[in-house]
Amino acid sequence: MNDSTRSILFLEKVFLRPPSLPLRGVELFNFRLIEDFLKLGFTISLPAHTEWKGEIEAREFGGRLTPVWTSAGELAGAPDLPRILLGIR
Repeated sequence: MNDSTRSILFLEKVFLRPPSLPLRGVELFNFRLIEDFLKLGFTISLPAHTEWKGEIEAREFGGRLTPVWTSAGELAGAPDLPRILLGIR
């Protein structure tokens, strides 16, 4: 299996808007799911609103998670999106 088959674009709408604190329900489930995928050896690209930066960095996912930051919840404006979708890191 090559690297492209072990990569996930984790596109979840809750990450495209600013977080509502405290985190609960689906947000916590998603973080646990990301942790499980990373433990299985997957690399993950995670489109997320810039206000999620602190929450994502606090979890120390490591180098196999690549955040794709967006400020308005629109992926079209994310500067790293073309590289991520093509698998260029």
